[in-house]
This record gives sequence, structure tokens and C-alpha cells, in this order.
Amino acid sequence: MFSQVADVLRSRFDREHFDFLINNAGIGLTANFVDTTVAQFDLLMNIHLKGPFFLTQNLLPLMADGGRILNAAIALLLAPGSQWINGQRVEASGGMFL
Repeated sequence: MFSQVADVLRSRFDREHFDFLINNAGIGLTANFVDTTVAQFDLLMNIHLKGPFFLTQNLLPLMADGGRILNAAIALLLAPGSQWINGQRVEASGGMFL
């Protein structure tokens, strides 16, 4: 899959590198906190953490010098009443916005 990115860069955009990578992946889980299963938790971690991590790791060789990476994902917050609700968290250049 990652080698296809290089092919598309060359064939469609006539480029060898890209300047920006925006990781924007996330899902919401509506489940009672105490009833959340290991499978549900693993799904959240795979999409929110492992996906952007390994995508960035594999595409980093295609980044132009001075390229920028923006990680934006849905953050899951524990609200009163022990219910998961969707929030938004954006991390960029050493800062975090909630």
C-alpha cells in the first residue's frame, strides 16, 4: 500500500516527495465505561494511535525536507455518568488544543 503512494506522487503529480501529511483518523465508541470490552478498546487504539504512527513511519521517506506533519484525531473523553463521548483534539508543533 505504501509503495502505491510513491507511484501516485510520480504519475499523478510528477513529484518524488510531498510537503504535508495530515493524519486525521478516528472513531467514536458509545459504550458504558465499565462495559467497554478489550476488543472495543483495541479497535480504538488501533485507529487512534497505531494507524497514524505506522502511516507516518512508512511515509516519512517520501516527505520533502522541511515537510510538516499534522496529527488530528477524535479524542475520547470520560464524561460525568461514565459514558464515552466524542471530543476533538488537535496536536501540532509541540502544542495541543482541546
